[in-house]
Amino acid sequence: MRGLYLTLTLSLPGRDFLIELQFDDSGRLPPGDYPTTLDELERSILVTGDEERDDAWDTKWRLLLVQNLRTMVNQLWDEGFADIYIDGSFATDKLHPGDIDGYFVCQNIDGLVDSDFEEQLCNRLNKRDETRVWSWKDKDRKRPTEAEKGQLPMWFKYHVEMWPEYGQWSGQIHPLTNQKLTHAELFRITKQGEAKGIIKLLKK
Repeated sequence: MRGLYLTLTLSLPGRDFLIELQFDDSGRLPPGDYPTTLDELERSILVTGDEERDDAWDTKWRLLLVQNLRTMVNQLWDEGFADIYIDGSFATDKLHPGDIDGYFVCQNIDGLVDSDFEEQLCNRLNKRDETRVWSWKDKDRKRPTEAEKGQLPMWFKYHVEMWPEYGQWSGQIHPLTNQKLTHAELFRITKQGEAKGIIKLLKK
């Protein structure tokens, strides 16, 4: 029954095992961080749906999103970014989510201005992506249709958007407190300011 859920984490050296994911009554993951590998993600309810899923649940599309995510996450791991989190409409009971959203933790150890630091990040990551999709610049956004918002190159290629998190302002404010939000804060609340769950991706 939706709204009743159990999560159990077993701690072993260097590894957390997620036993179960469930949607709450709002169709989201309950607040908290849920560690899982990409292989486990493919077998989870975020791809297969739960016991109450609609016949229109798009398992094939959700699996493709995870496969696309795998490509981008492997690029991040290869560059040494270990802490990666995802959610977005993919982490809800929406029948056909538009994409996967997420962020990865990095450090601006040289104290560069945000634009310079992010350009360095993009240059590093684009060496690993032959289509050079890594960019967070507004000038690189394009509209899928006139009625839709502009999307980054990574969205057009993978339908995944991954953002750097180094303590900078995300450009969004909390809908209730008007506090400036980092990506780590933004991805853990709904548009109404309610807490929600997020997936932490683990290497095998």
